[in-house]
Amino acid sequence: MANEKTSPVILIAEDDSDDYVFVRETLSREYPEATLRWVRDGEKLLDYLFRRGIYTNPDESPTPSVVLLDLNMPRMTGVEALNEIRMDAAVRRIPVVVLTGQSTQNLKNDALQVAAFLKKPMDSDDTRVLRGVIERFSARKSTN
Repeated sequence: MANEKTSPVILIAEDDSDDYVFVRETLSREYPEATLRWVRDGEKLLDYLFRRGIYTNPDESPTPSVVLLDLNMPRMTGVEALNEIRMDAAVRRIPVVVLTGQSTQNLKNDALQVAAFLKKPMDSDDTRVLRGVIERFSARKSTN
């Protein structure tokens, strides 16, 4: 099966470089087969997903298997970016996982239409959740 041989692409939308480094290190250790990409705000996230500006080359900016989304970012918040993603048929099927320092008990998956919530800092339980999201959505993609 082609999906099993393809390494997942994880697009991390995070404005804080320290948080990004921690997420990158955690994912590199726990999920070494993943290809990681990083954008620093909601506008860059949309540029990446819609192949605008510096993200036009699909070899350098491959379609993500999942987006890890910080909600509190400059220029355009994660919620604003998520609303734009959900309005576009081409990208709305990409699973979005919220990465937050807030208590996830106060957040609702249904309200934001996201696949999961992970806490900052991420741990091995969070990476297992992320792996499950990627596998679930990869399986769904291969049956469509």
